[in-house]
Amino acid sequence: MISQNSISQVIEAAHVEDVVNEFVSLKKRGVNLLGLCPFHNEKTPSFTVSPTKNLYKCFGCGKGGNAVSFVMEHENYSFPEAIRYLAKRYGIELEETTQTNEEKEKIQQKESLFIINEFAKKFFNNSLINSDEGKSVGLSYFSNRGIMSSTIEEFQLGYSPMDSKALINNAEKEGYNSDYLKSLGLMSKKGYDFFRSRIIFPITNLSGKIIAFGGRTLSSDKKIPKYLNSSESEIYNKSKSLYGVFQAKTQIRRENNCYLVEGYTDVLSLSQNGVKNVVASSGTALTSGQLRIIKRFCSNITFLYDGDGAGQKAAMRGLPLALDEGLDVKIVPLKESDDPDSLVQEMGATAFQEYISSQNEDFIIYQAHLIKKQFDKLPIEKSGAIKDLLDSLAHLKDTIKRSIYVKEISDILQMDEASIMSQLNKNIRKLIANKHKESFNRSPHTNESSFITESPSQPQDKPSPKQSEYYQEKEIIRIILLDGHKMMKEHDCSVSEFIIENVKHLIDSFSIDSFQIILEAFQLQIDKGENVLKLDDFINHKNTEVQKIALDLAETPFSYANWSANGVELQTQKDIEENHEKDIEQALLRYILRKMNDQVSEIQLKIKDEQVSAEKKMVLIKTYHKILDHRKSIADNLGTIVL
Repeated sequence: MISQNSISQVIEAAHVEDVVNEFVSLKKRGVNLLGLCPFHNEKTPSFTVSPTKNLYKCFGCGKGGNAVSFVMEHENYSFPEAIRYLAKRYGIELEETTQTNEEKEKIQQKESLFIINEFAKKFFNNSLINSDEGKSVGLSYFSNRGIMSSTIEEFQLGYSPMDSKALINNAEKEGYNSDYLKSLGLMSKKGYDFFRSRIIFPITNLSGKIIAFGGRTLSSDKKIPKYLNSSESEIYNKSKSLYGVFQAKTQIRRENNCYLVEGYTDVLSLSQNGVKNVVASSGTALTSGQLRIIKRFCSNITFLYDGDGAGQKAAMRGLPLALDEGLDVKIVPLKESDDPDSLVQEMGATAFQEYISSQNEDFIIYQAHLIKKQFDKLPIEKSGAIKDLLDSLAHLKDTIKRSIYVKEISDILQMDEASIMSQLNKNIRKLIANKHKESFNRSPHTNESSFITESPSQPQDKPSPKQSEYYQEKEIIRIILLDGHKMMKEHDCSVSEFIIENVKHLIDSFSIDSFQIILEAFQLQIDKGENVLKLDDFINHKNTEVQKIALDLAETPFSYANWSANGVELQTQKDIEENHEKDIEQALLRYILRKMNDQVSEIQLKIKDEQVSAEKKMVLIKTYHKILDHRKSIADNLGTIVL
């Protein structure tokens, strides 16, 4: 386990703006930085980074926190993994304390996958560079394709030998677990090297870690698949991975544009010829998840697919997905016999760069011209092509842009503008209806995380009893986390002592486990007579759900406007920086009153239960009247009537 001292060092050293800027394109906005949120789909930037507070916050989806929580959320890391990642980035040596076996196993398992992929990458690269087979087969292939040694090194290319167990034998020799080889797709079900006799393209995540491999056969046997990709694993999701994105992300951000190609070698050829802002989908058709990665760095995408029919169809399938993500979409049309790799080899770097800069066109306008050219004398085919184009255009959310496109399409195709708009509106209504249907059919699940990410700025008009109870509990947690160290003059104790004294018998009944953990930590600290806990102690807590609560409250500490609708009624409503004793008392008493109401209901049911003995019922009745008296006292204090 990482020591608390090391954790504090990392958190102090990690500037949130530096960390976030590796993954999100940020622009200065006053004292803060603004960008498109990487955690949800948005067109208007609402993701704010505050260097002074060292926190980030999205006012669209509500996610927020510090550099550690960003890495955890973005890279799907655990808290220790995020700390280790940042420690390495900032050159901090971590102190380790004793870990539980479960913690060790969880960390080691995921780290083992990265370690084995790194081992495999080095093995493949060494086979390519140093073995006779690799030189004669792999290096000669790359040489014939014009791939230089500097590119081989930058993209860590490799070769998997013909020997059916070359990688496996080397892995076993080094002591690596074969189960991990199988889970990563490096070993086949029959126990052989999965990528044998193939050139290898390592696939990385945004941080540069190897998450998977692509392998191309050089055999002419048509029965052998041309390309193979790693199976999905705990560290690899192909629909959310892009080949070359680690190498390209900086240039994509600088140019505010990303060239999207189809193949690995297209990426390699373009990159080494000066077009650095280029990526390819990773062993799958283009997905929304991949486009969201691109959108983190830029707002423009340019399709540079092969000029054949398959390439153009693939681009057309990607158009509505890109429009859905709010990207501006262009295309560089190529001749049917051309592909980006062969074209850059033929033209040379300078001429190719000039060509793609001058030949890129707005995708929708290009498609309209193509329809006119191909189907002008084929009315039925033309009608179908126009409907397909308008199906794509329906995904564009900007109404002004849609209107401009309708006028342009009308002029190009010499069609009535009203007819085009009518068909487009039909498509939009159909699209909306389908999305509503998907949303309706999706089963709702209520869990701790859904409560935590919930924004109090958007309450329901009539919260359910469960939601109302949650908000009352959250108000108590807010008070103890933000102001537990302050003194209450009338009660001659700290805020945390006052709260714990009043709720210690109710801690187990709090609806969220994380709330219980926080309260129990305060109770333990009070019992030991140690220093009062503060918000930072929970921002750095080992429990990720506790971290989320603390980080959420750190960024949005309080808002009076919505508490009444959520079942939390405070009377003083003075400056939000102040936490008045009256407010604290009110919050506690209202929660205790709610719990008493629950107790009353439970006792009433037990008294009516015929299976309960008469003696037991007498005890219950006495308890019932005591609770009623206590409840009336609290209600009078609150000015509330209870029935």
